Amino acid sequence: MCQRTLFLVGALLSLYFLFAYRPLSKRVRALDAPLTNAWQKLLAAELENGAVDPQHLGQIAENLRQVERSVSLLESTARKVAGRIELDAPVRAKLKEPFQLIDFQNERQLRTEELGRLAKQNQVAVESAVFAGFPEHTADRRRPELLWGQLAIVNKLLSAAIACKVASVKSLGLPPIEPHQSQSDGREFLDEIPVRIELAGSMESIWRYLLCLPLRAEELKPLGLPESFPTRPVLFIDRLMVRKQVPEKPDEVSLELRVCGFVYRDDSAGTPH
Repeated sequence: MCQRTLFLVGALLSLYFLFAYRPLSKRVRALDAPLTNAWQKLLAAELENGAVDPQHLGQIAENLRQVERSVSLLESTARKVAGRIELDAPVRAKLKEPFQLIDFQNERQLRTEELGRLAKQNQVAVESAVFAGFPEHTADRRRPELLWGQLAIVNKLLSAAIACKVASVKSLGLPPIEPHQSQSDGREFLDEIPVRIELAGSMESIWRYLLCLPLRAEELKPLGLPESFPTRPVLFIDRLMVRKQVPEKPDEVSLELRVCGFVYRDDSAGTPH
């Protein structure tokens, strides 16, 4: 229970850094320059009029340095969060290139075949509806390059389920992608990619699966968790429901889960907003 609580708290703090600290950092940085200039002009004017005691200038300067250190810490935290949630470099490169449908279809087919093979080797039953739910191009899709992000997230979800040896994967769904706007200028800088998945298995395998999703490679081994699956991107658990399968087998449960991954826009990756 303690581990579960820490896990959920960690996920909530990560989301807080992303959606509270990151926009705040951009606003602080945007306001910092004109504020500093105005402050310097005010000091000059007050000194000229004799309204400021020169003995207080040292304390005023120290206060300014404290503000600068706080801004620097805030921006450093935002960069760390950005690095944690970003996709693998090859996927990020695909996002920046002009979308090629044939390349995506080939990769999609490769992923389904590889996951089907791994599932069979590990005796994990994957329903046909799961592979049918993989991301697919449609004529009305506004930003087709985000299909690469969806595919990476789906690949991690299923690879982790197989590595954790759940009993079965029953369904997969892709809700609409949700863009997020900067609070400072209203510009869209981040896309939230949600995925729904339903699994069944022992409580131990389900618990291990949930622990894997928000962790990076270096964090899995100390916890004795499997490392034989893509560890990027880090995923955030949005909501979940765990139910017993049958009263006669209390350790077997089904899991309905919604997770989210994130993709930065090209001109905003790694910069505070």
